[in-house]
Amino acid sequence: MLKRTDGKVGILLIFAAVLAFLFTVTGIMKLEFGWILTALIAGILVCLGAYLNSKKTEK
Repeated sequence: MLKRTDGKVGILLIFAAVLAFLFTVTGIMKLEFGWILTALIAGILVCLGAYLNSKKTEK
């Protein structure tokens, strides 16, 4: 069951993925793109789940 903070957690996951991508592209850190893609997909799914859950509970 999703809580109210799940949307914020999803946004933080997306932000972390974008930040890791920028660090990798600029050469500050060397990370594998698989981890970045995993965090991005997880963030999108958590945000989508929180959004759909909020729409379901409004009715």
